[in-house]
Amino acid sequence: MNFFIRTIFQRHGMLQNVPIVTMSKMKAVLVDLSGTLHVEDEAIPGAVQALDRLKKQAGLQVRFVTNTTKECKRSLVERLRRLRFSITEDEIFTSLTAARNLVVDRKLRPFFMVDKAAMEDFADIPQEDPNAVVVGLAPDEMNYDKMNIAMRLIHEKQATLIAIHKARYYRRSDGLALGPGPFVTALEYATDVTAELVGKPSREFFLSSISGLGCDPSDCFMVGDHQLPVPASDGENGGVQEDLALFQHHDAITGTAKDFVVVDYGNRLLKALHNTKTIITESSTYLLASTKTDYTFSEKEPIFNHDKIRASHDGLPSRPILILGSQTKSVLLYNSLAQSRVEVVTIWVSSPFVEVKDKDGKVIHSQVDPYWLDNGQVATDRYKVSFVAEMTGLSLAVYTVRPVENGQDTLNHFASVRLRGEEAKNGPFEIQPESSTSDFDLETKFLKATFSGSSGMLQSVHVLSSGTDYKAGIELIQYGTKMAKERSGAYLFLPDGDAKPLLTQKPSLIRILRGSIVSEVQIHTQYVKQTVRFHNAPGQDGLSIDVSNLVDITGTRNKEVGMRLHTGVDNSGRIFYSDINGFQMQRRKYHQKLTLQGNVYPMPTMAYLQDHKHRVSIVSSQSSGVANLVTGCLDVMFDRRLNQDDNRGLGQGVTDNHVTPSRYHILFEERTAIPEDIQPESSFPSLLAQSASLSLIHRYLPCRRPARGHRSP
Repeated sequence: MNFFIRTIFQRHGMLQNVPIVTMSKMKAVLVDLSGTLHVEDEAIPGAVQALDRLKKQAGLQVRFVTNTTKECKRSLVERLRRLRFSITEDEIFTSLTAARNLVVDRKLRPFFMVDKAAMEDFADIPQEDPNAVVVGLAPDEMNYDKMNIAMRLIHEKQATLIAIHKARYYRRSDGLALGPGPFVTALEYATDVTAELVGKPSREFFLSSISGLGCDPSDCFMVGDHQLPVPASDGENGGVQEDLALFQHHDAITGTAKDFVVVDYGNRLLKALHNTKTIITESSTYLLASTKTDYTFSEKEPIFNHDKIRASHDGLPSRPILILGSQTKSVLLYNSLAQSRVEVVTIWVSSPFVEVKDKDGKVIHSQVDPYWLDNGQVATDRYKVSFVAEMTGLSLAVYTVRPVENGQDTLNHFASVRLRGEEAKNGPFEIQPESSTSDFDLETKFLKATFSGSSGMLQSVHVLSSGTDYKAGIELIQYGTKMAKERSGAYLFLPDGDAKPLLTQKPSLIRILRGSIVSEVQIHTQYVKQTVRFHNAPGQDGLSIDVSNLVDITGTRNKEVGMRLHTGVDNSGRIFYSDINGFQMQRRKYHQKLTLQGNVYPMPTMAYLQDHKHRVSIVSSQSSGVANLVTGCLDVMFDRRLNQDDNRGLGQGVTDNHVTPSRYHILFEERTAIPEDIQPESSFPSLLAQSASLSLIHRYLPCRRPARGHRSP
């Protein structure tokens, strides 16, 4: 192996940069072709013999990766065989293969700027009415007319720009020659669009190349004539301790990092999160075990499973169903805070008719809600069960769920549902369609809220304990980017004017759910699915409004979306407060002399505005940007998608969007002791707001009993 690496790298004077890798660690080798094994029709001296020795290594798999786009895979294999390389077609993964997979998956109709010899790999791809531009190495195609056609498709028809690779140059027998990179960069510059890279050195290319090898990226070694950022997974002991400093780095928080760096952050966070949950779950199981010596750790057969599972760092968590059958199942709850809490817990179960018992074995009230599938149907194999759980600080508790006959448990209640924009669905619920567009109310023991009958958006809130009315409404807003030399990007927020309404048409559906424990309104718009929820529970859970959003702007161009919370509070001078680190509140003031973007501030966990009688706070489960651009309003940003680089060092746009969740609690409080200065330099959240913030960030951690397995604590 050392001979092979020396032979290949010594050819290009790069021996000093080759890391030491033991054969016991390596399971696969990725070998570049052009410039590494051969240059055009001439094999590099010693490469044929070195490759033969490498392929004879026991337990070592070899795959060949290349950005070659001047010929199809079949022609490439024939050329290599003429050079006496023992290589088969299924051992080669090319950037053409990656590009074809992307085009097929997205159902694109490309305008191809690739060599005619390579078009065999795209023979059956439709090309009428192009909605994408695919650029590879094609010296005969890189002329003004073709580049102009590509520019117009991208600029005028918003076609997707796909770079098969962006090599600056490549090696020919007569010396170096221009690669496709400069031409791709020219199109990026002319259209203010960042190309999607499918070839080397993109992370997706390398992961796709080893997808069938059955090994992790950390078990692979890359051999080539350039130094490439090959993706790697965590080391043998990778986890929270090793990656803590990385998680706290500003690029991990602000998102000002290249796509492959963001992916690496995400994968490390995901692994650390999974390991942390496993430690909590297994430690809790051990503490609850009646006989400690009988406890054994089994990764494949845990006693309790996590209630939320993430299959990937960029996907939404899924919640496994608690399969009841005929048995009583246990749900383990962990309160990580030092104070007592009374909050609503929701789990998914396989039967709507259940009996829930608390940690003392007492039957308690429970509410069953329908689970809605993506097609609008009500699921028949899963249901949402909510109950109020009371726990002391830093405690563990086991609640039980038992299947019963319909009507057997009088404390088991079904939610009633009203639909606007959908047909009624069958099931064990009172589901009725409504054609009315009149406003409607939701009410608990603590709050009463009015919603718009046409849009489903919150309009006002009445606090029952004080009798105070707040003109508290929610509005979805959006920004574009100004058409100028400098435009919005990863570092810059340069909007095209004041916020505009995001909801320009009636929502596709409005669901109104009323229950004894949980009541909520769900609206589905083009870009945002919003749920406004009320809890009938004592403590901060019942005194706040729970607002959850799912934002999807993946198919847009230069769009930044958020939420404007109208409060009815007369905060003179447009002064509000937001935290700077999760602990200290900072006074913020709107300055007329500054630009709009100069009046946007960070909100790690909380913000509020107040007058001499009232305070309205919004606490967040994730960091957001916040502004007070209109008196009595707080603007909170959700997500942004920007198709150009802002020339501040990142070198790409912000286009790695996914469906993005966000969650907020809104609190309405009276100010009993009115200070002389109602907008002081220093201010502090109320105990209720502090408790709401901690509870939102540190939710109960439920763990469910799996459907299979016989272990017991």
